[in-house]
Amino acid sequence: MGESPESKPHNAPRPAPPNWGRDALTQWLDQVRGNQWATFARLPDTWARFSAIDGLFERMITDWRDPPDILAAHLFLRCYSAYRTAVAHASAGMAVETHLMCRALLECAGYAIHIMGDPERGVTLLNRSEPDGEQRARDEFAAGRVRRSVATANAGMGERYKTLYGEAINFGAHPNEGAITGSMDITDGENGDRLMKQIMLHEPGPMFDFGLRRVMQSAVVALEIFSHVFPDRFALLGVDADLIHQQSGL
Repeated sequence: MGESPESKPHNAPRPAPPNWGRDALTQWLDQVRGNQWATFARLPDTWARFSAIDGLFERMITDWRDPPDILAAHLFLRCYSAYRTAVAHASAGMAVETHLMCRALLECAGYAIHIMGDPERGVTLLNRSEPDGEQRARDEFAAGRVRRSVATANAGMGERYKTLYGEAINFGAHPNEGAITGSMDITDGENGDRLMKQIMLHEPGPMFDFGLRRVMQSAVVALEIFSHVFPDRFALLGVDADLIHQQSGL
């Protein structure tokens, strides 16, 4: 198992194609990439941690043949994709949207271990689009039920999952108060009026730093959960030992 070739678009035209940068969207995308470059250059220790965690995912999927649980293996790949997207968001300063992806990577891991407890749950998940399947899937994969499956595997891991999942919901995975006010900027204008803004790309500061840290923590907990789903492969590749190293300081 692994990434498909089309997921690696190395043939993008360089320099930029004609008319790139002439509209607001492409200008914004240029700013996104510029912020990511700045994070890479100015925070080398942070980026080294991101890269090391990425390497654990990459090691797991390289030459992965005949996984014992096909559905869980695909959830691992989706978790890996969510991690990389979370890094892209966080390093660009998309602090709120970062938490959407933190939730996604945690849920991929949580679903995998929930299915491990009862393989019929995997059938329920795959039959979601069938008549009456959506409600059965919603009931079976309710956040509380998934969280209990994580905690059953390891109580401490369950607490970490619960905390990170809850904060992902609070700060961006849902449009809750923390997501709205955390990115709000209010300035006093002339004539006593007030200007209220929503920040799309945060500069370094509390919200930016919080997003970076939550990506690392969520990814490490997701990998910890998958170590209970695929213990033999984690041990064979030494990913379990390296994961302990990545848990340090988070």
